Amino acid sequence: MSVAEGSEVGAIVGPYRVLRPIASGGMGRVYLARHVELGRLAALKFLSRTLVGSARARAQFTFEARATASLSHPNVITVYDVGEHGGRPYVALEYVHGRTLHQLLRADPPTIGRAAQLAEGIARAIAAAHDVGLLHRDLKPSNVVVGHDDRVRVLDFGIARLVEEDGPVAPDDLTRFDLRPSAISRSPDASIAGTPAYMAPEQWEGRDARGTDSWAIGLVLYEMLARKQPLAGLDPVALMARLDGEQPFPPLPSRVPPELSALVLRCLSRDPGARPSAAEIATELARLAPTLATREPYRGLAAYERRDADVFRGREREIDELVARVEREPLTRVVGPAGVGKTSLVRAGLVPRLEATQRWHVLVVEPGPSPFASIARAIADASEGRDDRDLEARLRASPGALGLALGRLATALRKRVLLVIDPLDDPSSERDETRLLGAALARAVGDPAEPVRIVVVARDETITGDPSTATTRVRPLAGAALHEAITRSLDRAEAEDATIVDVLVEETSAAASSASLPIVSLVLQRLWERREGTSLTRADYDAIGGAVGALAAHAEAWVARLSDADLGLARAVLRRTADAGTIARERLVAGLGDAASALVERLVDERILARDGETITLAHPGLVRAWPRLAEWIATQPDVHRTVLAAAERWARSGRARALLLTRAELDELAAAGGAPPAWPEDARALVRASEDALRARRVITIAIGVSIAIVILAVALTR
Repeated sequence: MSVAEGSEVGAIVGPYRVLRPIASGGMGRVYLARHVELGRLAALKFLSRTLVGSARARAQFTFEARATASLSHPNVITVYDVGEHGGRPYVALEYVHGRTLHQLLRADPPTIGRAAQLAEGIARAIAAAHDVGLLHRDLKPSNVVVGHDDRVRVLDFGIARLVEEDGPVAPDDLTRFDLRPSAISRSPDASIAGTPAYMAPEQWEGRDARGTDSWAIGLVLYEMLARKQPLAGLDPVALMARLDGEQPFPPLPSRVPPELSALVLRCLSRDPGARPSAAEIATELARLAPTLATREPYRGLAAYERRDADVFRGREREIDELVARVEREPLTRVVGPAGVGKTSLVRAGLVPRLEATQRWHVLVVEPGPSPFASIARAIADASEGRDDRDLEARLRASPGALGLALGRLATALRKRVLLVIDPLDDPSSERDETRLLGAALARAVGDPAEPVRIVVVARDETITGDPSTATTRVRPLAGAALHEAITRSLDRAEAEDATIVDVLVEETSAAASSASLPIVSLVLQRLWERREGTSLTRADYDAIGGAVGALAAHAEAWVARLSDADLGLARAVLRRTADAGTIARERLVAGLGDAASALVERLVDERILARDGETITLAHPGLVRAWPRLAEWIATQPDVHRTVLAAAERWARSGRARALLLTRAELDELAAAGGAPPAWPEDARALVRASEDALRARRVITIAIGVSIAIVILAVALTR
């Protein structure tokens, strides 16, 4: 079977079956695949079909594979295999279930300590590359993956370069190059290569050195600490002008410790020789680690994890109840609307509480595209390295295999075992896998006397199955409970003005119930970032615009990073939602294409929208006035559009009553505004069509009546 562009899914490539595409880039596409005998997942990277005929592209592709394979290091992606299929080279890489650092920065910006930890892993990977004479030359957040095991992997050595003592080694010469430690020196014939916003000054002159990668490490660390890329959006001329300026980078926020700021500035020195080596960066970050261990107590819109247990507040009663339920019940479901705090309750509440007793071993599994592979990997990791290659296949083939595997693990560890599946409704999971997983979970436990427990986390609307299963429903905090939660969270800081808590509770009371707690956490995080010492001030609260202002700033920053296509889609979705107030999810995405549903999910995850069952609202109604972009989008919509959209909602709820059709004046006004936009919901477009049909029918009847009257008059006249 030839692997043609777009037809790879289902193909057998060497020992792998291709499952689905997961990424694409300038050199080719990457697919998720499974080894047909071992069951192991892999990422298959194919050279683009358009580049197959290029000897240079083939050499570069092969160079990347061999260069990566030469690095046996825990912070570098692993190469499993290389080959050719259908005339196209491919490389099989370790599949890491996680996110790129670029995605992490957008969704869950790391704390100072976490940023330093991630940068240390990156630096150790680059140091390992330098040890074998390899420069990366294109280090950036999208070339770094952070796995769910919390380990950093550096990938994409596509434009890397090897050097010997006497000069550069071209990719074509790689096969004869002995990958031994060698000096990395300036090369006169190095070409200009890299991603402009992350390129060191010398790269613009066609030069590079060991310090070139140190510059990129420093810039990535700067981006994590400042939560923005200081050179993003600049064209090459403006970028080079900035780098030639006196102070190309704004100072890091005052919350960043001086020693860490100094390290970043050393990495960003204009002189490559003045920059610390990658190994020195890793050593310095490891030395600073204890002083950076003080945790930022607020996670913003991100969920609290195991490592945040010491700063997780406000759910003490629910944690006590959930612990007691898990002790009693073999299977527990933790459910609630999106954003209400289910993951935080389980991961930062339940799990640390159980682990602290020393009687439990907890496996937290995010199902991902292959839930059984994820579970098998977690069990193998807990089994002190004992590799059971057939476990994944057995879990998939037999619903009872999961219970047996967990029972054996409990016996081996001499502890009770808790398996947490979070989220059960993982959108990346294959449908058949999800069905099989549900059957396996139902069969895995049953007898409360057994040392195995399972907790599944899911949204309300996805829960099906045995209604007798123990269920913990996580409800939004509001009123006095929210006030108490905020007050408890201030044990790491102090409110200079006690009214901050009162005002914050009042402002968030207008938010969608599932969004109130995340908005509170976002506001407290923003205040913490602006603090002097440990004091949170009313002046800072007013400066960020309060709860609504903080949410609007977050929404603007997120939307500003969207592609043009997604931005247009976001405009349609948010305008529809603002116009309707509350809208059924199905109607919200009607007519907007296949990508609309995924975008709505992202907007809910970012707490810009909120979901209650199958209805969608703005996370806070105040966004309409506090978010200038949204206000502009609404203002540029003709009044008649809002009129018709509201009428369509009423018409649909009435069962499409004829009495609620649009008037001739409304249809004329709509026509003057350009007619019904193609992106409108089907109900709105159906209302317009029905109203136009009714108007035409009335015109026909009027004409018929007029003709009839004229005939009668003529007949009377002729008889006289």
